[in-house]
Amino acid sequence: FTDMRDAVDDAAGGSGWHQPARVVEPPSGRLRAARVAESGTLGDRGQSGGQVTIVPFEDLVHRHKASNAPEPNSTFRELFSQDRQMDEADVMAILDQGGFIWFALAEGGRAPLGCVSLRKHVCQDSAGGTGEASEGTAVVWKLADLRVLPNFDLQKVGSHLLQTLLRQFEEAASKEEQLFVSPESYEAARSLFQACEEETSDAPEVI
Repeated sequence: FTDMRDAVDDAAGGSGWHQPARVVEPPSGRLRAARVAESGTLGDRGQSGGQVTIVPFEDLVHRHKASNAPEPNSTFRELFSQDRQMDEADVMAILDQGGFIWFALAEGGRAPLGCVSLRKHVCQDSAGGTGEASEGTAVVWKLADLRVLPNFDLQKVGSHLLQTLLRQFEEAASKEEQLFVSPESYEAARSLFQACEEETSDAPEVI
């Protein structure tokens, strides 16, 4: 077998860039979008569209089919259109590999404000495999694609996205699995974790 530590570093993008953020005890249950229904208020409660709700990719698919909610695949790509190009296959690969995508929505679920993804990578040994975690493999989870539109407050919107992702990680990860932060999301995630530290001494740390 190849060195699993090297495999984890390779999947995470190299040590020094991705830093461990949290290790948790997972509750029992199957892998699915965590039912957390995060919501909060942006600005004055009396202002129109002041409520932000965090919804998973799958829920937004159903909302789009039933109403005028945004289409999730194109919405995810448009949020990053100025930074990098992604096609539909890139987005679906996150879900197909066992990951999750969450959106922050306002104006009754019609206006996307930001997003975040929890990506899953299975590191295989040199003998190959099926892509499922098993003996001789290691699973790496990454906090990635953390994005909040420039005209909205990263701390207010991003904190809801971050808390949702952490709860999702608690449901999906096993005891031995760690959460890493991808390079493009590192600075934003670090500022959010630091804000959490000001509120509680039990908050996870990003170095």
